[in-house]
Amino acid sequence: MKFTISQTKVSQFQSFSLSSPGFSNLHPLFSTHFQLPQIHLTIMNGSLIHIKGKNGTGKSTLFQVLLDLLPVNSGKRQLLDINHLKLSSVSHYFSCSTLPELGIGLNKESLLWTITTTSLRSLSWQLLQENLHLFELYHLQNYPLKELSLGQKNRFQLLLLSLSTKPIWILDEPTIGLDDKWTDFFYRLVSLHRQKGGIVLLATHQEMSTIQTTSLNLNTL
Repeated sequence: MKFTISQTKVSQFQSFSLSSPGFSNLHPLFSTHFQLPQIHLTIMNGSLIHIKGKNGTGKSTLFQVLLDLLPVNSGKRQLLDINHLKLSSVSHYFSCSTLPELGIGLNKESLLWTITTTSLRSLSWQLLQENLHLFELYHLQNYPLKELSLGQKNRFQLLLLSLSTKPIWILDEPTIGLDDKWTDFFYRLVSLHRQKGGIVLLATHQEMSTIQTTSLNLNTL
C-alpha cells in the first residue's frame, strides 16, 4: 500500500493535500483460513470509496489492516511522504467497536478521555456541551456507553466525526442504527468533507446509487 503526500503540514486541513494515493499489492495473510484479496486502487482528493461485500469478505479487516490495528503475516503497508506518516495519523476511524464499553458515559471525564484517544485535543468543554445538545445526547450524560442504543452510540461517533480535522475518514457501517434523519445528516457531513478535498473510505450494506462513488466489491476479487 502506497500513499504520496505532497505537503508536510497536517495541522490544518485546508493546507493538507494528497497526491494520487493508492493501494498496491495489498495481500496480507492472517491465518490459513482467511486471506484478503489483492487490491489495486487509486484515491484522489474528494473521493468516496464504497467498500462492498457480504459479511465475512473482509471489509472491516481491510480497514483494520490499513490502520495497523491488525497484524499481518505477509503483504506491505506503506505511507510514503517526507515525514513517514502512518495512515492512522491522518485518518479518523468510525466503528462501534472502537468505543469503550466498560462503565464509561458521556460525562466530562469520559469525553475528555475520548478527546485524548481521538486527537481532538483542541476542543473546549463548552463546544462539546453544545454538540451534545445538537446530537440529542445531552440528556444521556450520566449513562454508561454500554447502556446506549446502537443509534445513540453512532450519533456519538457522528459528533466526533463532525469535529474531526483529519483529511481521511475510514467509516465502517456508520449508518447502522440511525433513522432517516441522522442518516441524511451523515451523508451531508460526508458531502461537506469531500467538498473540502477530504477522502472517505466507507463500508456499508446500503445502496448508494444517488451518490457519486468509486466502488470496491470484495465479492468479486
